[in-house]
Parts: sequence; structure tokens; C-alpha cells
Amino acid sequence: MIINNTKKFKTVTISIRFKEEIKEENVALRALLPAVMSSATSLYNTRKKLNEALENLYGSGVSARTYILGKLSILNVSLNIINPSYMEEGFFELSLKILNDLIFGHKMLLKKYFDLEKSLLLERLEELENDKTYVALERLVKNMFKGERYAIRPNSTKEDISAITYEKLNEYYFNVVNNNDYDVVISGDIDSKTKEMISKYFVGRNNYNHNPIDDEPHYTNGVKRIVEQDDINQVKLNIGYNLPIDYKDDLYTAAVLFNAIFGGYSSSRLFMIVREKHSLCYSVRSSYDAYKGFLCVYAGVPKKKVNLAKKLINEQLKDLQTNLVSDEELERTKLYFINDLKELEDSQGRWMNNIYLQKLLNKESKREEKIKVINSVTKEDILTVARMVQIDTVYMLEPEVKEW
Repeated sequence: MIINNTKKFKTVTISIRFKEEIKEENVALRALLPAVMSSATSLYNTRKKLNEALENLYGSGVSARTYILGKLSILNVSLNIINPSYMEEGFFELSLKILNDLIFGHKMLLKKYFDLEKSLLLERLEELENDKTYVALERLVKNMFKGERYAIRPNSTKEDISAITYEKLNEYYFNVVNNNDYDVVISGDIDSKTKEMISKYFVGRNNYNHNPIDDEPHYTNGVKRIVEQDDINQVKLNIGYNLPIDYKDDLYTAAVLFNAIFGGYSSSRLFMIVREKHSLCYSVRSSYDAYKGFLCVYAGVPKKKVNLAKKLINEQLKDLQTNLVSDEELERTKLYFINDLKELEDSQGRWMNNIYLQKLLNKESKREEKIKVINSVTKEDILTVARMVQIDTVYMLEPEVKEW
């Protein structure tokens, strides 16, 4: 049981998180399962009855989703309730019974919610396919990591979702609840009585430790360049780099700061040079995945200005690999992340995710310790990180050539 004991919030959140390593054959199933299993229970066998029951419990709420942490797929079902000390006698236990029943109580998933949620998921995937920025980023990753686990994308595909049968989802549901390791993550004002009551319904199951860091080797054999076409107005430029630093590396915090300086926020080099100074695009960003050691830059650029955009992006990286950043630039970036750390504690969900990740990484530290690490990063550390960045793949999704 992982507890974030705090009086900062008036609510208590209980999160049951099933985890397994990402497997291509399970991605579609895990994308659909949370919505179906959380739609109703054996006690409240319609969504309307379930919602009414939760509303009567002082407006309690249930949420369910699957998300990715590095090489792990996390299926998370959560209950958010007011502090149990404000509830009438028996209400807290009833809320736990409902959560337990949603997760473990299905003799069979309800067919009508299988059909409904499958249809809704297909609609969402259709919407994602119309988001060309998303499409281009997905294709960059699939091309750069072809044949590797990291190329397995968490949202699945319409084809794989369409192929799921009711029988197959039921079979997988029982496999998850009976065999997946799961963690109980709790946030709120938790006294011994509350903890004891939660333990009555959820004990957790950890047969072995799961490390989310994806340490599958990735080798760069020259720069790959892929150009594809779609019905769009501007080029979606995506550049993938290797940055072999993960969460447990001593240079991890320096890598986070490097990414922010390079293109990670609104005062970054790429934003100020490519967007503001040269007006080449509305948006340009870099992102860094410390689970894999993957850095990417993405931007939407008019086709006639793509070469200039690539030149400017490369120049900024080369400058960071050659020269020390300024004191002002580094201090401004440090302040940005220190403020973000403080704001994190104002969000119950973000705070829970943070302590959960620390537990999985076996790397727990308090805010003051993290701030100390941030402030200890030097300009030389940023230079060291920058020199480790190696370009791997350039992917461009460009406008179709219209034939007359």
C-alpha cells in the first residue's frame, strides 16, 4: 500500500493500479477494458444506478483508464470520495464495496457496455487519426524503434479494437484481476481506521518488482529519413534523437533542464528562435522520455520553409553542444521546475502519480531534496548532456501533391 498522507485535500482518492509489461497482443484489450469494467457492478447493473449510488455517497466518483509508464502498462481504477470522517456511518465501507465490485466482482462483463464502449473507443481513435500532429509523432516513433517494444503504441489501432470479441475481453479481464500485480495507491487524510478499512478490501499483489525503465537496446545505424504524404496544409516535421540518460542516471535532472532549455517550454531556444524570431511555425517543441532515453522535436512548418527550420533546430542543438548556457538561462529554467514542483503538490492526482513513480523506481525523495538536486546542476552538466544527443530519425508528413 502506497500512502500519500496529507491534510491538504478534503477528498481521499483510492487508486488500484494493475501493471504488466507492454505486450502487443494486449494493448487493444487494455485500451478497452477499463471503460467496460467500470460501467456497472453486480450490485448496480446499469450505469444510471451506479451513478446514483455514487452521487448518494456525497458525490463520489469513479474513473478508469490505461496509461503507459515506460515499458509498463498501468490499468488504473480510482475512487474519489470526501474524507471518510465527514461521512455517515457505513458510507465509507459502502464506497469501498462498490470499488471492489467494479474491479473484482464481475462474473461476466456486461455485453451492452462492451458494445457501447467499443464503439466509443473506435470513434476516439478516428478523431486521433484526424490529428496529424499526433499521427506524425506516432509514425516517427514506429519508424525509429521498428521491431522494438517502444514502437508498440498505447492507443492501439481501429483494426485491433474492431477485432476484440466479447468473449476475448472477458477472458482477458479475468487474467488481469487474477494474475496482474497491482498496487493500492492512496492520497488524503488517512488515519489508522481508514487504512484498516481499505486493507479489508484491497491488499495489493506484488509477486516481483516491476521497473518501468525500458532498457531494451536501441542502435543507431545512420540517420533514417522518411517522408510521407497526407491531406494537410503544412509539413509535420519530427526529429528523433537518442539521449542515453534515464531516470536513475546521475545526469537525469540535467537532462530534464537541457530539454527545457532546448525546446521544452515557452522560453526555450526553439520557441524563441524558430517561432518568435523567424515566425516559421505556430508551435515547436522538444520532449524527453526518461524511461527510454528518447528526445524528439516536432513542429508544423510551411513546406517552403522546412529546410530553414531544420537548419535552425540543428544550429541550436550544435550551440548547446559547443557553448555553455548563460547563467540567466539556466537559473530561469531551474526556477521554472522548482515552481512546477511546488504546484505539483496542489494537485492530488499529480502528487499520487509522482509518489507511485518514485516507488516503482525505488527512488523516493522529498521536495526539498529535489530542489537541492535541481540547484546543483551546472552549466557544464548541461553541456555534457547536450553532447550525448545523437540524431537518429527524421520523419516528415507533408502535403499531398495534387494532380490536375
